[in-house]
Amino acid sequence: MWRLLSFRLFSMVRPLQTADASGRRTYKIAGIFKEDDLQGIRRSQGYAETLFEVGLQVDDRHIWWFHSNHEMWIQNKYSVEYSLDDLMKCTALVCYNDMLAEEIYHDLSQKGICIPQDLSIVGFDNQNIKLDGDCYLTSVQHPRRKLGETAANLVWDMIEQGCNVAPAEPIIMPSTIVARNSIIRRF
Repeated sequence: MWRLLSFRLFSMVRPLQTADASGRRTYKIAGIFKEDDLQGIRRSQGYAETLFEVGLQVDDRHIWWFHSNHEMWIQNKYSVEYSLDDLMKCTALVCYNDMLAEEIYHDLSQKGICIPQDLSIVGFDNQNIKLDGDCYLTSVQHPRRKLGETAANLVWDMIEQGCNVAPAEPIIMPSTIVARNSIIRRF
């Protein structure tokens, strides 16, 4: 499911106005992910698999990782360190979640970088974040209630039937992309 969503995200961002040696337009999509939880790992895997599937290189210079930090979390910040020079060589940025995308947006705005004119930005969780003026964050929306119900049912089954109860196959929840104006669609 993450690959499908990542592919849809890729198809929505503008092409970088450069070309490779053969004259083809080049695309570079950066990512920032949390490395100490499974959700961050899975989101980064979907990102990388999708780039590979559409023929784009996964470049470590365009992927940044961060760890949980309780003190920063309380302040509603992540304080991710990234290379502005490397980021600005990219078409778009996929963020671990909407809170991080909002933090990165404000950091970039202070440096004079305009979203989406200079860089498209996308998050996860669909918190309907207003970035600035009339700019709202494009985000992946997943069915929170259905996720909670499914998790509760799995825990209940484990309690009733023993801890070895697990679904035979991964449970895939349908998700959608809520496209707003933090991206420039490609033509």
